[in-house]
This record gives sequence, structure tokens and C-alpha cells, in this order.
Amino acid sequence: MQLYFSDGSPYARVARILISEAGLAVEPVRETQFPPQRVSAVNPALQVPALDTGSRRLFGTRLIAEYLLSLPRDGAGAEAPPLVVVSASTRPEAFGRVAVES
Repeated sequence: MQLYFSDGSPYARVARILISEAGLAVEPVRETQFPPQRVSAVNPALQVPALDTGSRRLFGTRLIAEYLLSLPRDGAGAEAPPLVVVSASTRPEAFGRVAVES
């Protein structure tokens, strides 16, 4: 799995923080040129972040975050809870290490 990002993007920072906190094995691909060259193969809109899972190509911070939060964490047992349980009533301030259910 590869995450395409640029250092200046706050949206890509969200994905990088989620990956770090969850301990997921993701190869970072730093985009340093403008317009981005490497990300064009993953996201035709040329925006970061973009996530290439091998079987899927995801772009859009919210979609990437939902996908990353659905994955099991590396090294965690099957009984490990997700970082966040997202429901229709989840507020942005609820995103953290506390599960929220409606």
C-alpha cells in the first residue's frame, strides 16, 4: 500500500497521522514537484493525499480516512478494537481513541 502526499498538504497530514497512530504498513511516496507527476497515476485530479492499495486507488481525505480506520492494525490481535467507531451522529471532535456509537 502506498500513500502519495506532499509535505505542505494538511489533508495529507490527516492520512499520515492515522497511518502512524494505527501502526499500519504503508509506503510513503512524497510528491515534491508541481504539478505532481507520480500522483497522476493514482488520482487524475492530481490532488494529494492519494492511496494505492494494490487493488484500489482512493483519493479524498475522508474516503482514505474511512478506509484506513476500517483496517486491522499491524501487530494487533483479532480482538483489538478499532481506533474509532464511526456512526451517522459522529462529531468531528469525537475522532480520537475513544469509540463513539449512537
